[in-house]
Amino acid sequence: METLWTCREKRFDREFVLQEISREPWSLDLAPKALRSDHELVLAAVSGKGSALQFAAEDLRSDRCIVLAAVGQDGSALQFAAEELRCDPEVVLAAMARHRCAFQFAAEKLRRDPEFVLAALHQDGSVLQFAPSSLRANVDFVLAAVNQDAASMRYAASELRRHKGFMLEAVRRKGAALQFATPDLRGDREIALVAASQDPSSLRFASEALRDEPRFALVAMHKSVSCLHHISDAFKCNRNHMLVAVNINGRALQFAAADLQRDRELVLRALTQNGSAMEFADASLRSDKGFMHAAMSICGSALKFAAEELRRDRQVALAAVCQDPAAGYFVHPELKRDRQFMVAVAALSPAAQPLDWMSEELKQDLALRSFLETIGQQLGGLPSQQHLVDEQVALARQEHEQQEQQQEQQHEQQ
Repeated sequence: METLWTCREKRFDREFVLQEISREPWSLDLAPKALRSDHELVLAAVSGKGSALQFAAEDLRSDRCIVLAAVGQDGSALQFAAEELRCDPEVVLAAMARHRCAFQFAAEKLRRDPEFVLAALHQDGSVLQFAPSSLRANVDFVLAAVNQDAASMRYAASELRRHKGFMLEAVRRKGAALQFATPDLRGDREIALVAASQDPSSLRFASEALRDEPRFALVAMHKSVSCLHHISDAFKCNRNHMLVAVNINGRALQFAAADLQRDRELVLRALTQNGSAMEFADASLRSDKGFMHAAMSICGSALKFAAEELRRDRQVALAAVCQDPAAGYFVHPELKRDRQFMVAVAALSPAAQPLDWMSEELKQDLALRSFLETIGQQLGGLPSQQHLVDEQVALARQEHEQQEQQQEQQHEQQ
């Protein structure tokens, strides 16, 4: 294939050069001076690759249309524009829209213009690194940068990063700005809590000593339970601390040490505070029939997180539905196809409305539908049947304990 590299004699053929530039914009570099002054050719080149502006004739690098096309394709092409266009706010902002560091290529006059710098900061906080030192020490300019990008705090003057009042305002806007505070302020309880309120993940930037304090951890999790993710492991391994934590928010269980996620009392405490905490219980508990019966009496919807074999267990599923009618949606599909189970649900918990969640097959059974509706109407005004469920739960627990005793005896005999 013929190119400007292989066919030097065609460098003066305008149509051939235009064709080559459309294929490879940097081919402009090989075009003769006369063609590098051709508006159409240069516009085609910079539209395809903005940095090709460096090969354009000087007069076209002063052409606003050409330069806007170049920076619209690649913001860094601003560095090849003429001085007067690098002083043009519209051109520079257009370049910044394509390349976040394009501000550094703006003319010095513009980079020292407070009004323009502030406008640029609202578009890209990292501009602060190229701003004059006087503006990097200006509260309003730094906060404008932080609003746009917390990481821009790293370019703020040191006197601001060690000023408590300023850092409080900065982390109130972007918690992650805590990362760039001085060490003593990263250990300041008030600043760390304000940061955690804005962004719980910013707590990872608090001092290690602060994250080791149990009292601080409990106060922080009042802001957001996810703060515990960044608290020391010592706290998450301490049973007493985690008992307090799950009483505040049951979902704190997700951050507990593995052995505590197997702790029956701790998991039930968490479940009492928030039914969805069952999601974080150890699999051994979620497959333990006796434990899950106890859990269902606290929060039936926790059935969603039970082991599959227990979601198809009649006693466990019935206990769940009677405690929370919505638990019916988490019953195993096999039970949703079981006529006897549906009748038992309708009899013990009319509010469960099994017609809403039983299988499509049973919904087509008109006789069953009529029977369930009749039971619901007859029992809807009667006292709660919970005592019958409680009896079933007690029997199940007794059966479970007997099985455990038999297993222990067999183990001893072996």
